[in-house]
Amino acid sequence: MLVTALYAQSGDAGAGLPRPGSGTSHETYHETYRGTHKGQAQMKIYFAGSIRAGRGDQELYQQLIQGLQEHGPVLTEHIGDPVLTQFGDDGPSDSAIYERDMAWLDEADLVVAEVSTPSLGVGYEIGRAELLGKPVICLFRPGPERWLSAMISGNPRLTVENYETVTEALAHAGEFIRQAAGNWQGSPSRVSGGEIL
Repeated sequence: MLVTALYAQSGDAGAGLPRPGSGTSHETYHETYRGTHKGQAQMKIYFAGSIRAGRGDQELYQQLIQGLQEHGPVLTEHIGDPVLTQFGDDGPSDSAIYERDMAWLDEADLVVAEVSTPSLGVGYEIGRAELLGKPVICLFRPGPERWLSAMISGNPRLTVENYETVTEALAHAGEFIRQAAGNWQGSPSRVSGGEIL
């Protein structure tokens, strides 16, 4: 199963949320990547993709997430899980899902959003990430009767890349992550707004 489990540590928002078919804890998942991964400091990645707006791209999300994990932990790897349906049944309530996902977004160092399927949730996550000052890349697969919102394509604070294949999408994302990592201290203690985190 792709998803090892991402649910919050004891005391965090969304603690104890049951992910379909998983017995691994959020804490165990992050222990795998604590400090370094493959000898390099890693950035935590928040992957955004459609759930309730449609799961037609689930296999694509799964492949993208697997590729992104070469660069660091993907906090939201459940987005690619085939068990997760368009009903968004990955938590006991909508409010618990919201609190959990916002905690992950706050924890993340950057956002990779697949925006080919229009989604209110993904749009919200992108806007929230921008407000938090997170680097965001939006991956869009052009097609017939498919146009990207000007709120995404026209925003100079977002990186937007069109792609046709998973390989191409991962190449765009990989370059974006490497550039973001160049501006990152590579340590849990980094400066944000004049404060040490």
